[in-house]
This record gives sequence, structure tokens and C-alpha cells, in this order.
Amino acid sequence: MAFELRRATKGEQLIKDAAGLKNLRLFKCRNLAETNAVAWDTATLKKSTTYCILMVLGLCLHQMKRQGFPP
Repeated sequence: MAFELRRATKGEQLIKDAAGLKNLRLFKCRNLAETNAVAWDTATLKKSTTYCILMVLGLCLHQMKRQGFPP
């Protein structure tokens, strides 16, 4: 489900404050499709699956880099 932080109450301030939180990561992502009561077509499902896989790989690589891997 999409939640656009910038549209939240005081969203801009929350985004600015996030820079000081070392365990928080904000991603600038765009919605592939609205999360509503409408079924997604095959193309949207494939895009969302690919996007999720790439996001998880990116997070894993980031964590490995933070831990000094590879030595």
C-alpha cells in the first residue's frame, strides 16, 4: 500500500527530521498502480514483482556495505 509521506500532516518537516535518524531509510518511489478495489492487469503485476525484488536486493546490498562486506 502506498503512503506518501510528503502528503502527511507536517510531512515536509518529518522528511527533514528523518536525516537525523540513522536507522530510518526513506525511498523516493512512485506508485505503479493505485491500491484500491480494482484488480491489477498482468503487466502491472509483473512490474510490481520486479520492483519488489529489486528493492529487496538494494536493501540487502546496502546492509552488506554498512557491515563491511566484502572484506
